[in-house]
Amino acid sequence: MISSDPTSRITVGPLLAVIVERVNRYFLAFVRLYSLALLHPTNVSINMAEARRKQDQVLGGPLANAARPSTDDRAGALRGPTPIRVGRRFWLVVGALVIVAVFAALIITTVSAASDNARITRMKDHGMGVALTVAYCTGNLSGSGTNIASYSCVGDYSVDGVKYRELVAGMTTYYATGTTVHGIVDPSKHSTVELAAALRKSNASVKSYLASGILLLTLIALTWGFARVLRPKTTTVDVTS
Repeated sequence: MISSDPTSRITVGPLLAVIVERVNRYFLAFVRLYSLALLHPTNVSINMAEARRKQDQVLGGPLANAARPSTDDRAGALRGPTPIRVGRRFWLVVGALVIVAVFAALIITTVSAASDNARITRMKDHGMGVALTVAYCTGNLSGSGTNIASYSCVGDYSVDGVKYRELVAGMTTYYATGTTVHGIVDPSKHSTVELAAALRKSNASVKSYLASGILLLTLIALTWGFARVLRPKTTTVDVTS
């Protein structure tokens, strides 16, 4: 109970001021922490943990000697999982697959070139002449797409009483429907026909194997490099020491 003595009133005034100032300070600190928690909850949790650690250091609590969390530890949790390192075995598998793909392309281009040369020779030596009746022709656009570069024509013909309607190879000009032209049929495959005028200009050539030659050189270089990678490293021993 507060006394009515004048000396008592003098001591109560400053005490109430101190209490009000402390309550105001704690309230402002609470508002600041609450605002930071809404904007940056991670930073607030770290600051609160640091405040508890300092309090325990003063009071001699269990966290007095605890180590402060480092920046690397906090950043490590935000970076995500550790990336997987690509090893030597992965690149060896990739290299082997590339070599297999080049080898397959070499086989395909070589067989295609040999087959094309054999067809030209066979049709020139043993081709069967037929009368081709043009059914229709369609234009093939150039690379720019502004004009027609060539035409693809389909013709009707018959061999040994069997009628065929096939794409005629070598027709680069437009022919009206119903036009009759001279064609040559492959004796081993009657569904292959070519314009006689175009066949006379074509010849079997080694230039057909140009792509195969480039692929062969590429395959040799890749195989040599792959063999060097697989070769075990040799170590030299100094016998004089």
